[in-house]
Amino acid sequence: MNASAELRFRLLAVLVGSSTLACGGATSDGLSSGGAGGTGGTTGGAGGSTTTGGTGGFVAGGTGGTTGGFGGVSTGGASTGGASTGGFGGVSTGGVGGAAGTAGVGGTSGGAGGSAGFGGIGGSSGAGGAGGGLITYGEVQCDAWCEGKTWDSCWPEGQVPVWPGVPMSNACPGAHEVDNQSYPLCGPGEVWFYDSQKKVPGMCCYTTEPQCLVGRPFVVAGEQRLAPAAARGDWGSHVLAMDEAEIDSATREQLHAVWLDDARQEHASVAAFAQLTLQLLALGAPPELLAASQVAGADEVRHAQGCFALASRFGSGLVGPGPLPVNGALDSIDLVSVAVATFEEGCVGETVAALLATEMRGHARDTQVVTLLNAIAEEEAQHAELAWSIVRWAVQLGGDNVKSAIACKLAEMQRVIHTRAAAEFEGDVEAWHAFGRLTPREALSVEREALDAVIAPCVDQLLASPSAARPSPVLSAQLS
Repeated sequence: MNASAELRFRLLAVLVGSSTLACGGATSDGLSSGGAGGTGGTTGGAGGSTTTGGTGGFVAGGTGGTTGGFGGVSTGGASTGGASTGGFGGVSTGGVGGAAGTAGVGGTSGGAGGSAGFGGIGGSSGAGGAGGGLITYGEVQCDAWCEGKTWDSCWPEGQVPVWPGVPMSNACPGAHEVDNQSYPLCGPGEVWFYDSQKKVPGMCCYTTEPQCLVGRPFVVAGEQRLAPAAARGDWGSHVLAMDEAEIDSATREQLHAVWLDDARQEHASVAAFAQLTLQLLALGAPPELLAASQVAGADEVRHAQGCFALASRFGSGLVGPGPLPVNGALDSIDLVSVAVATFEEGCVGETVAALLATEMRGHARDTQVVTLLNAIAEEEAQHAELAWSIVRWAVQLGGDNVKSAIACKLAEMQRVIHTRAAAEFEGDVEAWHAFGRLTPREALSVEREALDAVIAPCVDQLLASPSAARPSPVLSAQLS
């Protein structure tokens, strides 16, 4: 069983409240393959539906119609493109829906994207017309992934671009309902939206941030917060001497920068779990979730120490974190918001982090790096189990409101990950791998597999889950 299949099995066990699962017919690893779906129509107002793939396995379904119909080209008119439908694939990956039509010039939106196959990916929404009254506050930095850069995007009330199926109204839609595929200032799906604290009369404002899927960030009012780096030695658990002959200076500088960025992210995750613990307390969560959140925060302290030690090893001196601003971290707490944030930051972020660490460990040759990645891979997987336990509990309390918000967030993230391109790596790949790093192309491949092969089938299970509350034996076993 590969790393993705193993983690999927663990997470599905959390969601069904059992440590064993049967997915389809029996094979050597307990999983079976579904049949491949057929091919849908290729053009026209509505792409053809695909034939049905076999149920239960992890084989991709068929491809839906590739192109929706095109909207009209009348100035200011809201024209609508056609939609196509993805196939019914295996449990892991369904068919891919076709792209929707393009909006007319000045139109509000294109047609609906194709609907997803079971566990699959819907078609992309058509692009909105130019303009549309968008106003931004702050510097727009579309390519600042995972750097905590944000700005505010504001539309006039009634003109906010929303996902297909979300009714238009004069009220401001929720941030999870805003369509990031048609954002005109960045590429399709390159940003996420959060509810903003900015208030402009007659406008709907959303904090906007370039996508970042890895790990659990510390987010306050839509802004990702990180502590600055500081010259200090108490955060490096142990710093090994660096043999100058091992790598060239350019590679060493690159390694210092990426391990320092990871260290700051892991340090911020300590605050994120403290924030989560207090949110769970405010919502009346059961004791096993609170205890596991506390344990996870302590894990992140060790992860940060290990990453700061590596950053110090590759840098010119000892380095650690400066003060982290936490003001406003508990300004607003409600069940749906906490569930969606937990899904995004934990179910997705920490599932991705666990699989990335596993892949990085497979390439690494440095003993210190391998030891750290061993711990991170397993403990991030446990954090992902905790996150899925929390959203399962939230679904049991909040029902369809929580389910629909999570389904919408998954669709948004799938659109993003499958439209994003990886930058070319310039450097010594062999040394990069030896010290536990992946190239952008390799990392993007892992992220896509995590969403399609692990997270999507877990969401399918979550959406089909009953409302009766049951404790998770997987989580209980970890805490005993």
